[in-house]
Amino acid sequence: MGRTTLRGQIYRVLDAIDRRGESKHLAKQEQNWKPGDPVYGVFSDGTQNTVFDRAMTFANWLKEYHPDIKLFRDVDDEIVRDFMAEKTAECQPNTVQALLSALRKLQEGLLAMKWIREPVVPDEWAVDGHNIPRGAYTLEDAEAIIQSMGGRGSEYAQVLRFILASGARIDEVFHLRSDMVFVSERRLNYLGKGERLDGYECFSRAYYLM
Repeated sequence: MGRTTLRGQIYRVLDAIDRRGESKHLAKQEQNWKPGDPVYGVFSDGTQNTVFDRAMTFANWLKEYHPDIKLFRDVDDEIVRDFMAEKTAECQPNTVQALLSALRKLQEGLLAMKWIREPVVPDEWAVDGHNIPRGAYTLEDAEAIIQSMGGRGSEYAQVLRFILASGARIDEVFHLRSDMVFVSERRLNYLGKGERLDGYECFSRAYYLM
């Protein structure tokens, strides 16, 4: 692979799966495609550009948090989990969907080039529609993510602990206000999806006093 930059590597792996100008319908037939299966290859300029841009988002994240990694072959599934966990906490679900799809295309190209031998994008990061399914992590993994994010800021860990304890959606947490939290009653009210939900017990009283 030489000393190619991460950007250059993205160009090369996308070239390896470039099928622009070919029929995606015929490709599905060739691959014995079934609903829910991926279609291998990139068949349009729009997909090519989107995958490249999102892959560069990952590459820039690697430069910031793992500056020692110069080759995609050195990326493992733990690193990808950290990236997706951060973006799930920060981004809207459709952005997470686009990032996940791009990583899978990047992985497809890396496998085609034989730069990696095993998948690095965890299978459990499947997206149902535009939402990351709940329960994607074991409790141990969730606690490890909370601990890792807490190292970047205590408020991140607090938010993640609340989500883990209550099952609240990320966008619901964003809309929480102080007048909706009743510490003495160990209760909070917040706007859920399509209805008002109330009566959720606090994870612990100390949590809300922190």
